[in-house]
Amino acid sequence: MSLRAGEVFRDANYPEYTYVRRRDGDVEDRLADYLFKEEAVVSISGPSKSGKSTIVRHVVQNYDRTPDYIVEVRGNNIDSGDDFWKCVLKELGEPTSRHYESRQGTREQDRFTIGAAIQALTAKYSTSTTEEDFDVIVEDYDLGLSTILDIYNGEYSDDDETPNDDFVIFVDDAHKIPDSVHTPVAENIKEGLDKGLKFCIGYIDYRSDALTAADIDLAERVESVELQPWKTQELSKIARKGFDALEIEIDDSVIRVLAEESIQSPQLMQKLCYKLCTNTGYYFGDNDWEVMNVDEEFVIDLLEEVAGSIKTQYKTEFDILTGKARGKSKKPFEWIDGNSGNRYLTLLRGIAQNPPGTSLSLEDLRTRIYSECRGDGPEPGNITNDVIRISKWIDKSANTENFVFDYVEDREKEVQIPEPGIIFCLRWSDVIGFQPNLQSTIRA
Repeated sequence: MSLRAGEVFRDANYPEYTYVRRRDGDVEDRLADYLFKEEAVVSISGPSKSGKSTIVRHVVQNYDRTPDYIVEVRGNNIDSGDDFWKCVLKELGEPTSRHYESRQGTREQDRFTIGAAIQALTAKYSTSTTEEDFDVIVEDYDLGLSTILDIYNGEYSDDDETPNDDFVIFVDDAHKIPDSVHTPVAENIKEGLDKGLKFCIGYIDYRSDALTAADIDLAERVESVELQPWKTQELSKIARKGFDALEIEIDDSVIRVLAEESIQSPQLMQKLCYKLCTNTGYYFGDNDWEVMNVDEEFVIDLLEEVAGSIKTQYKTEFDILTGKARGKSKKPFEWIDGNSGNRYLTLLRGIAQNPPGTSLSLEDLRTRIYSECRGDGPEPGNITNDVIRISKWIDKSANTENFVFDYVEDREKEVQIPEPGIIFCLRWSDVIGFQPNLQSTIRA
């Protein structure tokens, strides 16, 4: 049976056919060696959407010296120390609490009514002077580390599908765990480590180790794996492996354009390659190396279509970033394309320029903003204030993911936009009315 394009290019699951080993060379091998230890905690840091969870899955599935399963919990689901083990139990398919009843005393059946039985569930009940008292004690208690250890050691399971074997607990997006609960969560991880559990902790690169550093003893036992941003050549390998698997011939210039527009994200590259297949009618493999011919106009339409489909994921974020949620600024700025807009739209145009990236120094951002303006642009101090203001709005919003826009003053005053999808939509959707040029030429 021939392969389907959706099997080959996968942006939401492990990409079996298009996995690319990192140029760092030994990243996968080092992670496997760390997880071979009797107990382990490994910090995996890298840009957002750089494939941290994919590397963990790859190592677990392909190295015989690693745990057999991954139990994945997400940082944005952890709001307290107690939440940590509850999240792990839920992912294991186990209950997070137990219900226990104990009964005491005797009773005469012919005198005990249904109504009295209901009362007895919650309080001491005496039926009459001729009957003995009895109690029904109802208790609920939380399950936690001891239950997880029983599962880990193969001693307990309510479900035949629960992995009664060696597994690694992967805490993805650990930077989204609130600072206020870092200490209790870190203490939980240390306790699990002391009992022989294995952990991988995933962070965005500039927020690495914030969780594990909350416990000094834990911090001293952490192994580290750092993932570098994906390069165009690496992203191009995803496309080449996938189109080869589908037996499709495609020009390298098309692959390069898709890689450049993926904003260093393998996930976005997978999505673009899949959409290229479906938009050209290549749903299945076994194509006898048929040539896929597309031109620049076709690729631009594809980029705009994908951006239009994913921008709804960031509606609240875009309302904040554009200033829409806070009212319009008083002074519009004229742009070189003949249009104009408020200072927030002008700032976002600077971010959207070529070459796109998830990290910009404040000085670089100012230069990009001024190159977008016809005549006077925003004052340098106002740009700084707007960056700080937007970062605070994002942090305070209950309906947005943290760290989609972050001002990091202690790192040479950088602006971080960790979500590649945000930048991709700024460039190719209608959010700010911006139309970039392709960074490379597609050969006819």
